[in-house]
Amino acid sequence: MITHEALQKIDTHWAVLAVGDKKLRQSILQFSKAKLVENAVGEQLALHLDDSFNDEDALRRLAMAYEMVAIEGMHDFINHTDNDELQDQFLAGSRRAFEIYRVLDTPENDELKFIFHLLHLSALAYCGDSWTDLKHIYDNCSGKINSLLPEQITDWGQRILFRLFDCWVSLFRKNSWQELTNITTAISKLRNEQAQYEDDYLKTDSNNENRAKAMRLMSLYHWAKASELLSLYMLQGEPADIKPQLDRHFGLAIKISADGGDAQLEILLRWLHASAEQMVNGSIWWVARTINSKATRFIKHLSSQARPLLELLPPQKVAIKERGLLDPAKTAVVVDMPTSGGKTLLAQFKILQAVNNFGETKGWVAYIAPTKALVAQITRNLRKNFSPIGIKVEKLSGAIEIDVLEEDLLSNAESFDILVATPEKMQLVLRNHKIDRPLSLLVMDEAHNIEDEARGLRIELLLATVKQHYQAQANFLLLMPYVENAKTLSRWLAHDRDAGLAISLSTSPWQPNERIVGLVKKQVNGSDWTIKYQTLVTSSKRTIHLKGNHQIGETRPIPVPQSYANLSKIVAGCAKVFANRGTSIVIAKTQPNAWSLARVLSNNMDDLEDIPSEIQLVQNYLKAEVSPKFELIEMLNKGIGIHHGGLSDEIKALMEWLVEEGAIKILCATTTIAQGINFPVSSIFLQSYKIFVKAKYSRDMSYREFWNLAGRAGRVGQGNVGVVGIACDTEKKERDLIDYVQKSTGNLTSRLIAILKSLEESRKLNDLESMMYAPQWEDFRCYIAHLLNEKKELQATLNEMDRMLSNTFGYSELKNLNLRQSEQLLEATKKYTESIAKNMGNVARADMTGFSVESVKRAMKEIDQLEYKLTTSDWMPDSLFGSSESKLSDLFSVMFKIEQLNFNPDEEQGRRQSRMADIAQAWIEGKTIQDIAVSFFDGSGSDEISKVYKAIYGKLANGGT
Repeated sequence: MITHEALQKIDTHWAVLAVGDKKLRQSILQFSKAKLVENAVGEQLALHLDDSFNDEDALRRLAMAYEMVAIEGMHDFINHTDNDELQDQFLAGSRRAFEIYRVLDTPENDELKFIFHLLHLSALAYCGDSWTDLKHIYDNCSGKINSLLPEQITDWGQRILFRLFDCWVSLFRKNSWQELTNITTAISKLRNEQAQYEDDYLKTDSNNENRAKAMRLMSLYHWAKASELLSLYMLQGEPADIKPQLDRHFGLAIKISADGGDAQLEILLRWLHASAEQMVNGSIWWVARTINSKATRFIKHLSSQARPLLELLPPQKVAIKERGLLDPAKTAVVVDMPTSGGKTLLAQFKILQAVNNFGETKGWVAYIAPTKALVAQITRNLRKNFSPIGIKVEKLSGAIEIDVLEEDLLSNAESFDILVATPEKMQLVLRNHKIDRPLSLLVMDEAHNIEDEARGLRIELLLATVKQHYQAQANFLLLMPYVENAKTLSRWLAHDRDAGLAISLSTSPWQPNERIVGLVKKQVNGSDWTIKYQTLVTSSKRTIHLKGNHQIGETRPIPVPQSYANLSKIVAGCAKVFANRGTSIVIAKTQPNAWSLARVLSNNMDDLEDIPSEIQLVQNYLKAEVSPKFELIEMLNKGIGIHHGGLSDEIKALMEWLVEEGAIKILCATTTIAQGINFPVSSIFLQSYKIFVKAKYSRDMSYREFWNLAGRAGRVGQGNVGVVGIACDTEKKERDLIDYVQKSTGNLTSRLIAILKSLEESRKLNDLESMMYAPQWEDFRCYIAHLLNEKKELQATLNEMDRMLSNTFGYSELKNLNLRQSEQLLEATKKYTESIAKNMGNVARADMTGFSVESVKRAMKEIDQLEYKLTTSDWMPDSLFGSSESKLSDLFSVMFKIEQLNFNPDEEQGRRQSRMADIAQAWIEGKTIQDIAVSFFDGSGSDEISKVYKAIYGKLANGGT
């Protein structure tokens, strides 16, 4: 895989240095980037560059120089010599040459020049690990490609060339199974036509000319055979000796064309030979040929779909082939890979390895995702790919209990091979030993959430629980973007120091698309205003920086006076302008802001000419589920969707589906959208880079959160330039933003260490024993209760406390970084353990429910203070929801004492116990969402409906079960 070091090295190659001075070369590279952006978003973004350059001849000379650099290493790359430096030079030179050649004008007026140009450019893209960019190039040239019809060519040499051009366009873009299958048909047709055309072709000229034509034909015939073999291999993984056969036919084709003096064909064939080598190297058949029989069946399924997966992305190929993802000696693997790098497929290969290795012992795989939406999406994808090969995938609900159906599922050894759940639900399953089968593998998606302020400690302690109870048999796979200390994490989880493996690819030059990141601001012109876009220099080396201020759209993209053009209007204007380029996401500060943005856009956009059937289906659901007057229904007519925590999981899933189908133009959302949903998005505009945690409290998005979100603009299959814009309206915000995007993501930090650091800064660390009862220690206290309940005996727990705490990432790191703090934590933990050991019944209840001992004590006290004694019948559905003497209100008063249920007092949300009970009663009785909104929140607008959904799906459906 190409590295930044390799790219920097070829920039000083003699062939490159021969093209003008450093300033000229930098201007050429800057111009090529600007040209790319202009070609991609020129209709939406008018570029006004500080550095003007327009010397196409210099552009070509530098591209040719980089191509010469690549050619120096081509032989070593094709023949796999020991000279890694020249192989790296070949890949890096190909990439640089492609980056320049791709912005040059395509010679569409000359058919032969067009064919050679496009095949040459495609080969450079493949060899430079930039083949994902080819889709956009082929889309732009589709008209010309489709106009080249071999059947209309009578000249036999050109007829073959045109046919082979068609074949290689199919090989490069791989649109469908049928398209690749047609290659064999096309080559077979050439064989049948040979007798009809060849003799006449060779009889029309002198002997010398006939000899040149004959040599060209022989070269083309070998090229055709190589093309046929390559297409068969990409589809079926056969012939097994594909590389020697390709070398033979390309070698002969190149030699014959060289002997015949056909330099143009010779050069093209050399590049196609190298790209064929690269194509085979990235083929799923070649990469996974030695894994196991299940992997082979899996690959056959992937390759036989209507849109087949035949080739791995460069990071996937490197992870499996070069970095040892499937090395059985590595028990803990941390994959640090850029967004849209293909982490899910890597997880699937790792799962296949686990299922294959532990099949006889009925081992199972835990797949953990941070949100219920992502759990559902991963379950769908895994079922789609694994069901055809007999691997069973199930998911658990988000409710913080294990119901009867789930009990049956977990106890049946034949019911699942893979179990998908949120961290909270999986913690409950594992702590209570609900599955009497060996855990083979734990996969954690979006594992960087280990540093999340709200859930990070919970996730870390889940991993510590697995390490405590299952380490002898379970392996770990953590998937995350932009983490610098991946090696430290892998060593923490591994069976021993050498069994950890970090595959860090986030900082590689590869990315699915180019990207620009900038600030968007209002520029006032009298009473009018426009939106200016200023690209920013970022900590990432993979964003394009174009000096100058560039205008988005026309004057007043939202028709309001400049005095009313606030941040909301600015980002709404950006989304409106970019809406026709592909789906744009607008990130609002709060849920009400998301609705406001959607209203602004809805008032300023026309209805879609034809409402897609997918949107009509969703609208019908919303009419039945919410209300025919729900304003999202009308917004969808204009291609505008909404996604935030104030909607049900079903509505959010439908919004995601509409985006995946390309049915909506703009999605107004909050930052929760960043949690790993595989959205195909072309641009993202943020109202702010702050996250509003509560009404009056906000924090800056962490740098990792920002880059994880920004990385979703311009993903594989989207526009070749992703656009990210952050709104600002003051000079101070502008300065802060410029500084913000230049910060690196840094190391992943344990929440345990972060909490201790916060206590130290507030000078409360010496009072750690009493501070441990604070809310931020809730998950830690639950973990200690679990350890004590497992041991059943206080002294044994105290004796092993140091060893058991060492299973956590934070404590193990703390012992290396700050021994004094680790000793303080150990001592405070022992004191806490001694205090809760006085009532082992509450400890057992806490461990069984996942609540803290303190919450259990408060709940038990509340039960004891009821005016009556609860009986079993009081908990039955008929008693709770069908009786005038229902105890539901009293039961909510008990639940309000349990911190993990998060039934915090909040008058606006109506969470007083009697009101929450009444909401539950209305919901169970089948009242509509609109009716509940009117009855309990004094209105039926979107804000009130969002409050209902938060109360029901955010609280009742999970905590109130």
